[in-house]
Amino acid sequence: GRGDRWVGGHGTDRRGVTRWGGGGGGRRGARGVGVGGHGTEQRGVTGRGGGGGGRVGREKVGYRGKRGGRGRIGGKESREKGTPGTGNCGNAPPETRQWNARKDGKNNRTRSSLAPGTLIGKRNITKNRMAAIREEQELSSSLKTYNEDSMNRVRMLEGKANLIRKHAISMIHRAGSGHPGGSLSAADILATLYFDIMRHDPERPDWPDRDRLVLSKGHAAPALYAALAEAGYFPVDELLTLRQLGSRLQGHPSMRHLPGVDMSTGSLGQGLSAAVGMALGGKLDRKDHYVYVIIGDGETQEGNIWEAAMSAAHYKLDHLIAFLDRNRLQIDGRTSQVMSIAPVKEKWEAFGWNVVLVNGHDIAEIIRGVEEVKRSEGKPSIIIAHTVKGKGVSFMEGSLNFHGKAPNDEQYEIAMRELSERGVSC
Repeated sequence: GRGDRWVGGHGTDRRGVTRWGGGGGGRRGARGVGVGGHGTEQRGVTGRGGGGGGRVGREKVGYRGKRGGRGRIGGKESREKGTPGTGNCGNAPPETRQWNARKDGKNNRTRSSLAPGTLIGKRNITKNRMAAIREEQELSSSLKTYNEDSMNRVRMLEGKANLIRKHAISMIHRAGSGHPGGSLSAADILATLYFDIMRHDPERPDWPDRDRLVLSKGHAAPALYAALAEAGYFPVDELLTLRQLGSRLQGHPSMRHLPGVDMSTGSLGQGLSAAVGMALGGKLDRKDHYVYVIIGDGETQEGNIWEAAMSAAHYKLDHLIAFLDRNRLQIDGRTSQVMSIAPVKEKWEAFGWNVVLVNGHDIAEIIRGVEEVKRSEGKPSIIIAHTVKGKGVSFMEGSLNFHGKAPNDEQYEIAMRELSERGVSC
C-alpha cells in the first residue's frame, strides 16, 4: 500500500511462480474497489481477471477473471479466480490493459477505462482522492513510456534475429552445404542472448567475467557465426567463407580458431556436460557469470545429456541456464517417431531442474523466461523454447528436407525475398 490506497501487485500460480495478478484499492478503513491485474496463467494462457476490494488487513480473493485469450503457444483457455492483491504498488505489470467502462451494481460505482490497479473513487471524490488519481495517472504515463522502450527493444532484437537468418541462408547457399533448418529455429534465442541478455565484450573474447554460451547443437553454427559477426567478434564479410578450406568458420564451431566460441561442439549430447563444467568452475571460483547452453530436442535422446542434468542438479548450479530448441524434428524424422522425449517438462523437473516454457520465436517471452529463471536459487534452469524448424522461410518451415540441405539458386532467391519482406529494424 501507499498513502491512502492499495494497488495490487503480483499473484502466484500453483507452482509458486510469480505471475501478474493482483487486486484492488480503496482508502484505509473503507471497502476498496479496484481494477485487478492479469489473472492466473495456465500453459501460457493469461486470464484477464484480477483482484478487487477487501478491507485493509484482510485478504480476499478477487472477482472472477474474464476468459483469457489463447496463449502464444496454445493450450487450454483459463477461467480462474483472480489472486489476492499483495498491496505492493511497485510491482505493476509492464504492460497496461484498458478496461471498458461499466457499472458495478453492488457498489454503485463506475469502472473507468483505466489501467489495472488504478483507483476508482466515489462520485463525491475528495481532494485527497483526486490527488491520488492524478498520481496514478502519472504512474500510468510512466508505464506507457516504459512499454514504448520495451517495444523498441523487442523490435531491435527481432531485426537482429532476421539478420541472423539472412546471413545463415547466404552462408549455406554459398557453401553448398550446411544446416539451415536448425539455424533458423535458434535465431531468436541467439539474438536475444547476444544483443540483450549476455554480458560479453567482443574486444575481450577471453574476458574471465563474461557470460558463456555453448551451442551444443553445433550443426546450427551458421546462426552462431552470424550472431558473433554482428556483435563484432570478426568481420561480417568473413561469414561467406563458411566451410571453405582454411576458413575459421568450419561446419561446426571450433574454439581454437574463432574468437567468441566458448566450446567446440558438434558431437551431439556433449555440450551440456561442458556447460556444467564451466558453471561448476565459476561456482568454485565464486564468480557471478552465467553459462548458457542451447541443446536440440533430438539431442536429448543422448544418454550423456541426462548424466549432465543429474550433475547440474546435484551441484546446485543456479547460474546454468539451458535452452531446449523444441522444433520436434531431427535428421531421421520427427522426434516423437524416432525416439520420443515426452513428457519433456516433467522429465527435467524430475531431474531437479527449474523449468519454464516459452514461445521460442517471441522475443519478449524469451526475455521474461530468462528473467524468471534467474530468480530461482539452488537449482539449474532450462527454458523449453517451442520453435519451428526453418522459421522465417515458408518452404523450410516444419520441413525435414532442410535439416541439412542447402537451398538451390531459385530457393535462395525466394528465401531472401521472404526474409527481406519481414523487415530489419535493428
